[in-house]
This record gives sequence, structure tokens and C-alpha cells, in this order.
Amino acid sequence: MSASPAMFLLGFRYKAIKTRHIITLKNPITVKFPKITDIIYYSEIVDTKATKLSKRSSGPNKSDSPNPDGKKLSSIYDLAKQTGLSTSTISRVLNQRGRISEKTRLQVLAAAREAGFKPRAAVRRSTVALVVDRMRYAVYGGFVPVMLSQLICEMARYDITAEVYTEDNVEQLGTRFIDGVIALTWDQQTLEKLQSLQSVPIVLVNRLGVESFSSVATDHALGGRLAGEHFLKHGHKKIAFIAEEDDWGFEQRIIGLRDVMTAAGLPEDHLAVGLTNHQPLHQTLIDLLEQNPTALVIGGEDLTIAAIYELTNVLHIKVPEELSIIGMEVSSVSEYVNPPLTTLAQPLDQLASEVLSLLNDSINSNDNAPRQVMIGTTLIERKSVCKPRSGDLAEIVKPSV
Repeated sequence: MSASPAMFLLGFRYKAIKTRHIITLKNPITVKFPKITDIIYYSEIVDTKATKLSKRSSGPNKSDSPNPDGKKLSSIYDLAKQTGLSTSTISRVLNQRGRISEKTRLQVLAAAREAGFKPRAAVRRSTVALVVDRMRYAVYGGFVPVMLSQLICEMARYDITAEVYTEDNVEQLGTRFIDGVIALTWDQQTLEKLQSLQSVPIVLVNRLGVESFSSVATDHALGGRLAGEHFLKHGHKKIAFIAEEDDWGFEQRIIGLRDVMTAAGLPEDHLAVGLTNHQPLHQTLIDLLEQNPTALVIGGEDLTIAAIYELTNVLHIKVPEELSIIGMEVSSVSEYVNPPLTTLAQPLDQLASEVLSLLNDSINSNDNAPRQVMIGTTLIERKSVCKPRSGDLAEIVKPSV
């Protein structure tokens, strides 16, 4: 039988399944051993008095989850027997290592999910799918890139492995073993794909109201109220609101803004609403300004900088003298535009922290019961709001040719 060299470090033990030999090395040396395919690696330094070892790779995995026959799956050997596949194949699928045909992978994952079987957490890192179905609309410094960055930092603190799914590969979701899902999703098709996953905890970001999933969201209705109150304090009575689409966040901000305006005795037509539907925003802004508002709320981090540029550089509107503006906070940008922008700030770091805390608790407790978490938002007052102008805005707007 051919042999292959390997360098081992002081105090490590290696056990070969097929030979059942245990090699203890006292000093770093080069040794040779038979070429074997199934090896369990032990990574704890050997105690000279007690040789307790911690497994890092495949081996018998305990689970309290029953299979369809009502019996408990105590190891991957039971799962192998149930599927008719080898234990090495089961191990490679569950640990996502080696080349496995798609048919075999799906067979193993289906059997594991049906039985509620999970690889023991002690021998593998948790793997979480990050699902984002609007990457095609994401802009630098916008909500999606910043939120993803915050989530990845939090996952690193929990030592969790991330698998990223976008609109380009979301159909592959479920073809690999995952412990949970974090979803920034707007599309109904994505929700339906998530609902097809069984026994997998799922947490939606900034989207409440989906009964079967847990959610962590910023209180956007509070944000709408804060914006409305700030404008009313400065004497504004005709307010416009622009957003990219009619989603949960948009609806909540409109509810909060309208509640404040209604409480102040303002008629419904004093709130003008425009949606870009991810198209160039120029015409939507023109349509809103024709309704002669004195103040504007920009409902989205991605939209804020583009709208400010369009208003000041294309339409030549003076902010705040001719139009007061409240946008969404864009870190390291909003405070440096001219004038510094008054904003609604989502605590994205706290949002990410709450998402990972909720998901990690669900994974460790095997409790997939939906839970809803709402966190606050704040208004950062700068220099883009003042008292209302006098005169018709239509006479002021001067588009660039």
C-alpha cells in the first residue's frame, strides 16, 4: 500500500478508523502512514494524565430528533442505513465537503430534514444562509450593502459560516445543509421559497407581518411620526414623501406621517406620495413638486443621495430655503452634504445584533416559533429643515437643459 508523508505538531493525536491505531507524537517529526480515506482528526492537545480528546470532524453524532418511524436517529450511521448510502457520503453532504452529485445531496438533505436530524454542533460550525433578493438595486452606502456588512460582522462574533443567496441563485437554497436563514427579502417568490424549507429557523430583516417567520425590524411608523412632528414644528403643512416601492417599510412610514398630520387637523391631500419603482427618479420628483409641497421626506437610504443630487444640481432647488428635506441616514455622507442633512437613522448595528441573537437562540433551542422584535429609530437634526417658503414651488423649479 502506498504511503504519504505528513507533519504533526507536539501533543496532537490522530486516529485512523480503518487501522484503529492511535499515534502519539512527543516532538515535531515527519512520519508516514497508510493512505486512508476516512480519518477523524483530534485537535485538542494531549493531557499527559488524562487523554480526553475533542472531535473536529465526522463521527457518530448524537441527536434527539425522531425519524418518521418514531425512532431516534442516534448517528450518521442510522441516517446512512435509512438512505442506503455510505457513512462517508452522509458525512460529506452534511459537512459540505467533497464532490457529491446533486441527486445524492438532495436525497440526504431531504432525509435529514424529514427526520429533524442535525449534525452535532460540537463537530461543525453553524452555517446560515444570507438571502438578499434585491442586489441588482443595491447601491454603495445604501441599506443592503451596509446591512450585509453589519450582519457578517455579527456572524463572525458567533463563529457562524455564511452562504450568500441573491436573486441569481436563490433557487439553489435548500440544496445544502443550513442551520438557519437571515433574509432581506422583498419579493413574494423568495418568501415562497423560504416557506418550502422545513425545520429551519428563519429571521426576516425589516419586514414584519409574515406570520410563519421571525422578524427583527426598525419602527418605521415611529420614523414617520418623528419626521411629521419635526416638519410641523417648523410650520410645514404640505408634505411630500418619495420612496422606491410600496413595501412594508413604506407603508409604516406613511402610517406614522399621516397620523401626525391628521392629529394636527391637516386634510389628506396635504400629503403627496410618489414611488419611483426603481426607475430614474426625475419624473417622480417633478410630479411631486407640481403639488407644491414645502417639505419632503425621502424614504430610503439608497434613494436619499440620488434625490438630493437631483433636487440641487438638476432642478436647482435651494435646500432648505425653497424645500425642507428629511432623508434617511447614510453614514459618513449625510453630515457632509450641503447643507448637512436632517435624517431618520436606523440603528443598523443593533438591528444586526438582534437578528443574530434571535437566530442563534432559535438554532440552539430547536425552537422555530415565530418571534417579532421591534427596535427604535431616531431623528438626527442638522441643517436641511427651516420654516416654509412663500410662493409657488413650480415657479422656482428650473430644470437643467
